[in-house]
Amino acid sequence: MSKVFGAFAVSILLVGLLAADCDDDPENLLAGINCAFDLGIAGWTALNGQLYHDSGDGHPSAGSAYAYADAPSDWFAMLNDACILIPPSEKYWFGAWATLEPTSDDSTRCEVRFQVYDNSGCTGSTVSMPSTSWVDTRTTSWVLIDGEFTAGLLPQWAQLYALCMADASPFAVLIDSFFLMEDPRLFIDGFESGNCFNWSFCPMGGPV
Repeated sequence: MSKVFGAFAVSILLVGLLAADCDDDPENLLAGINCAFDLGIAGWTALNGQLYHDSGDGHPSAGSAYAYADAPSDWFAMLNDACILIPPSEKYWFGAWATLEPTSDDSTRCEVRFQVYDNSGCTGSTVSMPSTSWVDTRTTSWVLIDGEFTAGLLPQWAQLYALCMADASPFAVLIDSFFLMEDPRLFIDGFESGNCFNWSFCPMGGPV
């Protein structure tokens, strides 16, 4: 029962987090770097393909990045110009939302990636490159692209990318609401270990 309640509580928490505008979320380390594209695509650069602003569609509110790859290219990448501080020794949850434009190739998939450095200029060799799994965006509904990683023991800095690929081009994807936060899915109720600290009643030996 405790695990069921724990899963339910986490689901409610995530619904609240994912419904909020990423720029307004105090837990989001990407707030302030134009993660929501409400007014444009300032701070973002297309590394391959073309990047535009869509003022009508978005998740959860209007405004998103319109990523386009034309033939013969079969991939698109976008980079945020900021070098983002990642506090140490935390487990992080990160990602974005995406949806496929209806006229695109239906093999399109996307991922979110960080290139992590040990300096505040985000220069030199990367320390690590955490990324989400490739997520199938063959739907006109918004889908979550997410992953997790554990930060190093010392402060690190990172640059944020989104990449999309398809078996054929042209294709276009709308991308919105990038986030990076301490992982809220780590729900610890103490019951699995028998630790009842902060609970008003717990039978000796834990749950049955």
